[in-house]
Amino acid sequence: MAMLLHGLAHGFDNMEFQMRIDPIRLATYGLALSLGTALAPVFFRRPFFEHFQTYVQLPYLGKTAFGTPMLFDIGVSMVVVGIATKVIFIMARSTSGRCGLLDSEVDDYASPSETPIETEENRGAN
Repeated sequence: MAMLLHGLAHGFDNMEFQMRIDPIRLATYGLALSLGTALAPVFFRRPFFEHFQTYVQLPYLGKTAFGTPMLFDIGVSMVVVGIATKVIFIMARSTSGRCGLLDSEVDDYASPSETPIETEENRGAN
C-alpha cells in the first residue's frame, strides 16, 4: 500500500527508480525463506513444517519469542509485497500508454512468440 501511495504522489517512474531491489527478486527471496523454514526440519528427520521457537531478551521489549513461524510469515509477506508491487508497476506503465515491461524485462518475462500490444502502430490507430 505504501508503494502505491508513493507512486501516486511522486510518479511511478520515480518509485521504480527509488526501489533498491527488483520486486520479483524480493518475491523470490521470500519464497526461498518460506520454503526453507518449511523444509528445514525434514533434513533433521523431523516432520515437515515442525515449529521451533526460542526466546530472546530484547531491550525495551523484554523476553520475546522468535521462531520458525515468524520466519515463514516474513517470507510470505515478501512474496505478497514483491508480486503486488510488480503488478502495480506493470499496470501503471500500461495505463500511461507505455509497454508494461521494460526493454530489459521482456526477455525475462515475455514469451518469445508473443507480440506486444503496445506498439507505436497500435497507438496511432486509436
